[in-house]
Order: sequence, then structure tokens, then C-alpha cells
Amino acid sequence: MMLTTQHVDALKRAGKPFAPPMTISGLVDTGASCSAIDRNLANGLGLVAKGVVSVHTPTTGSDYIDLLQYDVCLVLGAGQADALVLTLPVIESDFASEGFLALIGRDVLTSCMFNYDGPAETFTIEWNSKRRSPPKRTGKR
Repeated sequence: MMLTTQHVDALKRAGKPFAPPMTISGLVDTGASCSAIDRNLANGLGLVAKGVVSVHTPTTGSDYIDLLQYDVCLVLGAGQADALVLTLPVIESDFASEGFLALIGRDVLTSCMFNYDGPAETFTIEWNSKRRSPPKRTGKR
């Protein structure tokens, strides 16, 4: 997770420091239409909110809540030639106490093939960043 290229370029032009990319843990949530990051991560990266979004989740009951929205650059497979690099808007939330700093929603998964094998407690995520055979990434829950 890192600042967008445009944000980094603006900070460089202004002679200001910027946070380096961060490797973080995220939770894949196929029920989430958009991705989210922990507000401590947003602060640590020095993100600037681009607005407020009203959201409705199971935890808000029948109410909507307003959350800050940021633009970020998300990289799957960082350091690999076939990494998937996405610049996208995310909302802020509080989940550091849950053991992850990002919630990966369908806005990211639309660029991937995600398969969860319940009995084996494993998942596979694939992407095709350069229109060739996608690499396979596997993990254990």
C-alpha cells in the first residue's frame, strides 16, 4: 500500500517528504463493494482525504455512516515483474485490532480470480497484469 504516483510527484515537487510503501495484511471480503484501510494506516502514509462517503454495512444497522475516502495505490505481488498495481479510492475504518490493516473488496477482486477451498482452508488469487497467463498466489487462512 502506498501513496498514488500523483501524490508522490506533488510532494517531490514541493520538496516535502513522503511515506515509503508499506507491506500490510489485508482481509479479502467478497461482500464488500469497495476496499477499506485502517485509519492508522491512512495517517501513517500521510494520506489526504478526498471526500466523505456515506456507507451502509451490517454493523451500522439501518443507518448510514459517513467515512473519509482516500486515493491509494495497492500492489498485489509487490516486487514481482507481474505485480498487479491498482490506484483506487478506499474508505477508512478501524480494524487494526482485528489483525489486518486493509479490507480487500470487489473493486480489487474484479481484476482477479479468487478461489477459496474451505475443506483445505486455502485460497488462490490470480491476476493478469500484462495480458498473459496469470501467476498463481496461494495462501492458508
